This record gives sequence, C-alpha cells and structure tokens, in this order.
Amino acid sequence: MNHQLELINPPELGKHPGYSHAVKVQTGSLLFISGQVGWDETGTLVSSDFVAQFEQALANVVTALRAAGGKPENLVRLTVKGEKVTGEERLLKDLKERIRDVVQGPDGALYLLTDNAKGRVVKLVPRKAGA
Repeated sequence: MNHQLELINPPELGKHPGYSHAVKVQTGSLLFISGQVGWDETGTLVSSDFVAQFEQALANVVTALRAAGGKPENLVRLTVKGEKVTGEERLLKDLKERIRDVVQGPDGALYLLTDNAKGRVVKLVPRKAGA
C-alpha cells in the first residue's frame, strides 16, 4: 500500500521536536492524533492542577482534529491487536455541545459540564487495564 501522509502541526499547539501532533492519511481519510498533554502553544504546562491539564489536553486534541478538517464528533478510539482492529468506540459522537468545565470527582471519574440549556453533565471513566 502506498499512502500519502500529511503531518498536522497547528501553531496553537507549539513546536515539539521528534513528533507531529497528528498524521492524516490521504487515502482513506484517517487521522492519527498523538498523545496530547496540558501544554500551551509555547510548550509550557498550563497548571499543576490535573483538571486544568486535562482540559488543555482535550482542547489540544480538538485543535489538531480541526486543523486536519475534522470535528470532535468524528473522534473514534480503535483497539488494535497486531495488525487487526478488534474494537471501535465513537467518542463524543452525540455530544454536540461545548464543554464548559471539567471536574474530577472523588470517584476518580471526570465530569464534563456542557453548554446545554439544561446543564448536561457527562461522566468519563477510564478504561480498565486490558479492556
């Protein structure tokens, strides 16, 4: 297979040596986003607070996605074993609202408050190891 690759490095995510923020595969319209952290465009960690770092990392994922022409509802988590895709999970596909705040609960889950008129709260829990 011969794929055309486009490296996506939005200036808002800053310059980081050694990797690209995202790689878009031209044949098949796939975008692979690298692991994002809570850095701003200067490469500075935005806070020592975990929730603020998560909020920035999530914003960085969306920035990379939009720079490649995508939208948050296009996010998909693939589970790959060897060379085979064994699972697919569409992330935020039904969340067509802006995330206003992020809070970590005492249970370790993250709670996202959206701009829904009724104040929708979305609970995010980490995947269990090996899942």
